Amino acid sequence: MVYFAPNADSYKRFTAVYHAENETYDNAPTKICWGGNNRTVAIRVPESTADPQNRHIEHRVPGVDADPFAVIAAILAGAHYGIVNSINPGEKIYGNAYEPQYKLLKLPGSLEEAERLNMEGKVLKSQSI
Repeated sequence: MVYFAPNADSYKRFTAVYHAENETYDNAPTKICWGGNNRTVAIRVPESTADPQNRHIEHRVPGVDADPFAVIAAILAGAHYGIVNSINPGEKIYGNAYEPQYKLLKLPGSLEEAERLNMEGKVLKSQSI
C-alpha cells in the first residue's frame, strides 16, 4: 500500500460512502479482493471481451499521487510472487465488496499502518518511501 497510497492524505479516499438513492458506493476499494465486472473490488478483471486472451486487469487501489513506476513495479513484483508461490487469490467477488457478509480483509487505513505492514512484508520492503 505504501506504493499505491504514498501520503497520509492518500488514505482519505479509502472509505465506503453509500448513496441510498441510487444504491452505489463512492471512493476507492477498501478490501483485499478481486472480481470481474465489479467496481467495488481492488483488482478487477473485466469480462467485457469475447476472447479471454484479450483480457486485462485493473488495479483500482493506486491514487493519482502515487509514482506510476513504483506502482507498476509493486504490481509486477506481487504478481510474480503470487505465481511463483502458487498463492490462491481467493474467491471472485460477485456482489458489493463493501458489504460485511464477505468477511474480507481490509486494506490499511493509514500511512503508518501501511509502512508497518511494508516492513513486515515478504515481497517488497523499503526503509522509507
